[in-house]
Amino acid sequence: MSLKFRIVFASACAVLAALLGLSYADAVKAEAQQERNEAIARYGGDVVGVAVATRQLKAGDEIQEGDLEMRDWVLDLVPEGALTSTDDLVGKRVSFPVAKNAVLTGDCFQEEGAALEVPEGLVGVTIPWSQKLGVTASTSAGTRLVAYEVGKSGSEQIGDSVVVLSRVSAGQGATDAKTVSLAVKGGDVDRILSAAAAGTLSLVQPAEGVKTEDLGSTKVTTSEATALAAAPQVVEGADGAATSQDAAKKDQGSDGQAGQAGQATGGRDAQEEAER
Repeated sequence: MSLKFRIVFASACAVLAALLGLSYADAVKAEAQQERNEAIARYGGDVVGVAVATRQLKAGDEIQEGDLEMRDWVLDLVPEGALTSTDDLVGKRVSFPVAKNAVLTGDCFQEEGAALEVPEGLVGVTIPWSQKLGVTASTSAGTRLVAYEVGKSGSEQIGDSVVVLSRVSAGQGATDAKTVSLAVKGGDVDRILSAAAAGTLSLVQPAEGVKTEDLGSTKVTTSEATALAAAPQVVEGADGAATSQDAAKKDQGSDGQAGQAGQATGGRDAQEEAER
């Protein structure tokens, strides 16, 4: 078998394999299209283009290029309020988790600046936002929180009925600080605003069924701090036994006085011996 024949034969085999591959791909596409057509016919025959998530989106995620795409959807199965365009969606944040391949609706997005009305009996306040505050971009309006003031001496509960009125939002300017709006009791306004200004405010979200009175404080009061400072500290004596610091000082004082008395007695004895 000549070299030329082998080259021609190998080329022909390669072309045949390529044709078979293309034919198989076309057959798979045709089968998928047939199944799709049957499904469309089964559900009424009408389709519409809708915006679909191409990845899992978490609450608070900002839509980026490639996170959404347009797909044909059986009209009867399209959820109410489905978005039929991806225009102007890039840069918006989803208000709750969206599964991959799920149709996006208008309810998936919360309008910037939208907020709940201040509940009756509470007062609306807007405070600066920071990462240590405990409120994230995914914290939705209506979430109930408990406010604490955190310092070196511990934490103290300063508000047990805090309601988020709006998500964390930036100001109009590019350099404006982020803020969050809350509804709090009138009697808690001063302490919450003071703690927010000092950077010692922390907000926690209790689970359903947890009573706020069960969420205690760990802050040491002034009287407790004074009592702790006045309490005798335990030290280890020379023989290994534990004794209080006050007792140790007394023992040291007694030993010092005994030593001074011994030195004085020794001095008098030496003087009398010299006179003799």
